[in-house]
Amino acid sequence: MPHTTYGLLKTIRSHQISSPSVATTVATGRPNACNLCHLDKTLAWTADYLERWYGITRPALGDDERSVAASVLWLLKGDAGQRAIIAQAMGRRPAQQASGSAWLAPYLALTQNDHYDAVRIIATRSLKTLPPFHREQLTGNGELLINADGTFDADRVNRLVRARDNRPLVYRE
Repeated sequence: MPHTTYGLLKTIRSHQISSPSVATTVATGRPNACNLCHLDKTLAWTADYLERWYGITRPALGDDERSVAASVLWLLKGDAGQRAIIAQAMGRRPAQQASGSAWLAPYLALTQNDHYDAVRIIATRSLKTLPPFHREQLTGNGELLINADGTFDADRVNRLVRARDNRPLVYRE
């Protein structure tokens, strides 16, 4: 069971058994199991595989859902709960193995500036699971908003951060 629920400065398994659904993810904002492991993939990628493997109808997706890795969208644009869940997922070894880990450090470092203490704490803890960062290891990847020279696509990153869901959230922990 994936870690899809936030609580007590970490993510936990919800113990709810359900099939991954991109339509549900889009409707609720709840990260799905596929994209919590394949952090480098878009919701369109997930929808394509679910359609191919299980015949699940592919929902209509916006430009960002088709072109930006779901984890990056949730980390930059999502609410505090989504940001905490993704920051924790970035520190999980299976997700690092499935997605590669060289690109994670810059995003976790950026997340250490989050205005929610819990998100900063989780990002810092996840950052400690990574090897030392070297920008030379980064290769251009549009879905990860990384330019060919290993820098962020600042215009797109900033656009998503400006669209962030910053509403106050209260979690009963």
